Amino acid sequence: MSVGSVSRAVIWPCVSLITLICTVFVHYASVTGLIFEMCLADVTSKYELMITPSGWQFWSIIYAWQFLWIIYIAVLCCKQEMRAIVLGPVFYITFIVSNLLNTAWIIAFCNSLIVVSEVFLFLSTIAMCISAAAAHHYVVIKADSSSEYYDSEIPHWMDETVSLVLTALALNGTAFYTQWLLIASVLQFGVILCFEARVENETASFVALAVLTAFLILHCALDFNPRAGKLLRFTFTPYITFILTFAAMISKHGVDAEQCAPSIMTLLLLILSILAFALKIYLSFFGYSADTSWDAAFLSIERYQQKVNEASEKTE
Repeated sequence: MSVGSVSRAVIWPCVSLITLICTVFVHYASVTGLIFEMCLADVTSKYELMITPSGWQFWSIIYAWQFLWIIYIAVLCCKQEMRAIVLGPVFYITFIVSNLLNTAWIIAFCNSLIVVSEVFLFLSTIAMCISAAAAHHYVVIKADSSSEYYDSEIPHWMDETVSLVLTALALNGTAFYTQWLLIASVLQFGVILCFEARVENETASFVALAVLTAFLILHCALDFNPRAGKLLRFTFTPYITFILTFAAMISKHGVDAEQCAPSIMTLLLLILSILAFALKIYLSFFGYSADTSWDAAFLSIERYQQKVNEASEKTE
């Protein structure tokens, strides 16, 4: 492997690392008030909803997770022969764009530009969704040698161990990041309703919770779907993000139907998220067929119908 090929392969994780460091620095500066007149906590208190989460710093875990997969892929680029970009260029481009938009969101939010910051946050969420989807498509479908969609350009050293590490770091890491941005975007939408559209705080909070409920149901529908279930089989972090978010809401506002009516709905969503997460764990490790390829059927109608026909024949 030539030095030039190493340089071309490693440039993608390196650029991703640089933009992530910039994002982390700006986020840290917003929390400490290093470069802004108002720190992130002050702005959040200024535009507080009845469901604003407590100041749990689990965003640091999300950023640390991104550092792990970036470093791992950079090491792979230096050690292994690269015929193509690991995880594909779309993954890195959208991840880099999301980091830049995330940085712009933090700057705009700390300057109380609520509507402008929401636009940046929304676009950052979309870019991160594309990045996470590209990562899942690469590892679960294109890199699956038993699938008809297997890509011959996949490196020969892309074995089960590498796929497992990428699943734990890149797939779960980007899903964690995506879900965090999505939830933040929904909460800020509620802020805009309350402080810009002059909707009652309680009503805006309920609207935001309703949107989060829709996204939770949508994620469950995809996760427990015969095809998408295979794609998301070992992606657990979206549920963790939901659970942490709802727990942080209850931690700050408590559960009080009279003083904080949305807290009841928040508690129900927390319970629903925990139950969905438990079901997810069970299905991931015990509920799938022995064939783990993308083409294998999981809870498919055809498989169910076949069992019904077999049972009918035995009865006759």
